[in-house]
Amino acid sequence: MAFIDVVMIAESDSVENSTSLRLTRSMTGDTNVLKCLEILEEPVPTFSVDSDSLSSLLDKAVSISEGFSVLELEKLYSSLAQKIYKHRMSYDRTEMLQVTS
Repeated sequence: MAFIDVVMIAESDSVENSTSLRLTRSMTGDTNVLKCLEILEEPVPTFSVDSDSLSSLLDKAVSISEGFSVLELEKLYSSLAQKIYKHRMSYDRTEMLQVTS
């Protein structure tokens, strides 16, 4: 079985940052494999979050939850976890912090 090497070089064109994928000839005709390769070639957006807003949210959660019972702490955790889950696909988390605050 012959292999075709597909080499994706990073923007810096350095060999150390390259990723090598091995495909069989039959896989090169598969549209799913080609779609996967296209997705891998897309640039990854940078993750951004306002650290000041995140810090103030943490301080607010600590001050609000002072004296909470375990049940109330679990409800607070559940609410925050749902907000985070709703914005899981967003790389810009500043909107999530504005909605949560």
